[in-house]
Amino acid sequence: MGITSPEAVREATTQFLPTGRPNPKYNQRVAGLVSDATKRMIGEDPGYDDFTRRIYGTAGTRPAATEAVPAPVTSTGQLDRMRLKDGQTYAMPDGTRARWNARRNGFEVVQ
Repeated sequence: MGITSPEAVREATTQFLPTGRPNPKYNQRVAGLVSDATKRMIGEDPGYDDFTRRIYGTAGTRPAATEAVPAPVTSTGQLDRMRLKDGQTYAMPDGTRARWNARRNGFEVVQ
């Protein structure tokens, strides 16, 4: 028995809630499996297209990194830089949107 509904997959693979708090239903193993499954192979990949169609509603697409997600914070409310992902856009606590640039070790403000 496994996770079968797209909603259950999204719940298990979303690390943080929209409020920025950790998701109690987050499952690191499932998130890793989904990450592997969403890496498109070179050329035709009907398995990938079928998977993404069932999970995201369209073949061959994933949510864009430009979609802002809450910035990860520590239990003390400080920005948790260890959990930032390169290229991901975050909704900052002050209301701005910024993209993390790991090479520069800093944020770039996004309009």
